[in-house]
Amino acid sequence: MRAFGVLVILYAFMFSGCGQEEGINPAEESLDFFVDAKLTGEFPYAFSGDNVVFHRHYVREDDKSIADDEYSEDFFVELENPGESFEYTGDELKNLKTLFLYYCYCGYTSDVALKEGSIKGTKKSARKYELDVDVTYEYYHIDQASKDTIDTYTRQVKYKGVHQQDAVPSGMSGAN
Repeated sequence: MRAFGVLVILYAFMFSGCGQEEGINPAEESLDFFVDAKLTGEFPYAFSGDNVVFHRHYVREDDKSIADDEYSEDFFVELENPGESFEYTGDELKNLKTLFLYYCYCGYTSDVALKEGSIKGTKKSARKYELDVDVTYEYYHIDQASKDTIDTYTRQVKYKGVHQQDAVPSGMSGAN
């Protein structure tokens, strides 16, 4: 009977909340924008230029019961003159210069296209813009030998939040 009591206590301790959060990364989101900037295809993706680049970095919370579930993404959009407010949908949206990067333990995609959605923004102060973004990207897995599309899937970027002005990142070049 005593062994049973020890097992019950040990079992209760193992499955109690003790230490559950240790080593687990919570979700994080950072929203910033850069004036006198341009969007490029090389890290850090925004360099000195003539426009405004909005940036969202998102890290999904880890699930402690799943190995290699880490996921994060970066979303950028370059606007010529955002003014006091703006809204882009349809063909206007597809003509914007955007960049969506995701990082995970998942398959490589060799082509991406912005398919649909909207990007809306309102200037809140000299150094703050509130954006409401809901866009969908389509990714294509391409067979490198035949150039045939193997698989297609979508990823959605959807958020609403206030972007704070930051300094344009300094990089090695910015050519692109």
